[in-house]
This record gives sequence, C-alpha cells and structure tokens, in this order.
Amino acid sequence: MQNEKKNDILPQFFNLNLLFALCILHIAFSSLPMKYRLSLLLLMMIVPVLFVAGQQYPKNYFRSPVSFPITLAGSFGEIRRNHFHSGIDIRTEGVQGKPVYAIADGYVARVNVSPGGYGKALYIVHPNGYMSLYGHLSRYAGAIAPWVRA
Repeated sequence: MQNEKKNDILPQFFNLNLLFALCILHIAFSSLPMKYRLSLLLLMMIVPVLFVAGQQYPKNYFRSPVSFPITLAGSFGEIRRNHFHSGIDIRTEGVQGKPVYAIADGYVARVNVSPGGYGKALYIVHPNGYMSLYGHLSRYAGAIAPWVRA
C-alpha cells in the first residue's frame, strides 16, 4: 500500500524537477538583472521543499532519539558558512556520550566515519521506507563498535 503511494508521487516529483531545471536554465541565459535571477533561483529551490512538506508522514510512528527534552543547537536549513545545514543538532547539556536511540525499528544501512561533516554517523532504514541519520556520535555501541576502526 505504501509503495503504491510512493509510485503515484514520483512521476509528479520528477515532472516538477524537470520544470524547475528548465526554469533555472532559462534564468541563467536570460537578460534579467542579477538580483532577479537570484530571487527566482531561490524561489525554484523553495517550491519543491514545500511540495514535499505537504506529504503525509506516519503519526505516532517515531520516538525521540534521546531520553531528555530536546533543545536544538542547529536547525534544518540554517545558513552555514558555505552550505545549508542538512539536519538538526540536539543539545546534550554539555555532556558527551549520552545514549542516542533509533527513532523506529529498522536496519543499519550505512556506517560512516569522517574527519568532517557528520563525523561518526549511522544510517538506519525503517520498514516504512524512511531513513534516519545519526551524526556527530562520540562512539558506536553494541555489535557495530567492533566493526569500525576510527
């Protein structure tokens, strides 16, 4: 049932992406002043986000990834020095090593260790098709730890 919904949405999403790509090409080669080109480019980036934001997500399916009240240190889409922030950063009240929990059942699809970006990261794919990413981890626990050399 859920796969059918995804398949119905995908053609609309790809059509929108094609339309936006054509608009961006038109803007790039048009004779509009730069301030209008940038405004239209920003609009073309926001509209697909609004389209995706209007889709339904499962209610009461996910749990909090932490066992304490969430306050944010960084928010999604926040402007950084050379990019937009692509997640949320949860404050840990200055304490490193607090447990982080999967927001729902699933399987570990990827483990990544990087000197920048997310640092130690874990990707979990959930049965409903969603994927959650846990980054800036201080260490891996359980069966994952022995497999990772950091």
